[in-house]
Amino acid sequence: MAEMKKEVRAIGQRISGLQAGETYTFVLKRPKPLADLTNARRCIKLTTGYLETSKMIMEELEQTHQRINLGDLPSAQASFQKAKQMKERIGIILGDAHGPEEDAKEDATDSPGDTKSAYDLGAKAASLSIQHAEWIAKGLDEAIRAVGAFVEEAANRATGQ
Repeated sequence: MAEMKKEVRAIGQRISGLQAGETYTFVLKRPKPLADLTNARRCIKLTTGYLETSKMIMEELEQTHQRINLGDLPSAQASFQKAKQMKERIGIILGDAHGPEEDAKEDATDSPGDTKSAYDLGAKAASLSIQHAEWIAKGLDEAIRAVGAFVEEAANRATGQ
C-alpha cells in the first residue's frame, strides 16, 4: 500500500474517492485569494442611484408638458424648476462616482495574478457604469432644453394674449 497525498484548500472540505486501508497524507494548501471589488460596487451603486433620479426627472418633465397642454403655466414652471434642481444634484452624484472608479482602476493595477481578471472586470464595469450615466446625462440635458423652450414659448403666448 502506497501513501497518497491529497491537497486540501479549506478545513471542512469534502474529499471523495478515499478507500479503507490506504494511507493518506493531507496537505493544506493556501486558499485562493478572493477579489475585493468594493470600489467597483460603490461606483456602480452611485450610478444606479443616478438612473433612479433620472427617471424622476423625466417624470417631472412629462408632468410639465402635460400641465402646459392643460393651460396651467404656473405649476408647469414650478415642475420644470424642480426637474432642473434634480438635474443639478445629479452632477454632484456623477462627480462622486469618479472617486470609486479611480480606486477600482488602481485596485486592478495592484492586484495579484490570481485575481487580476476579477479586478480588471470590476474596473471595467465601474468605467462603463459612469459612461452610461454620462450618456443619460446628455439625453437629460436635451430633454430639459426642449421642455424649457416649450415652457418659455407657453409663457410668451400667455403674456401676448
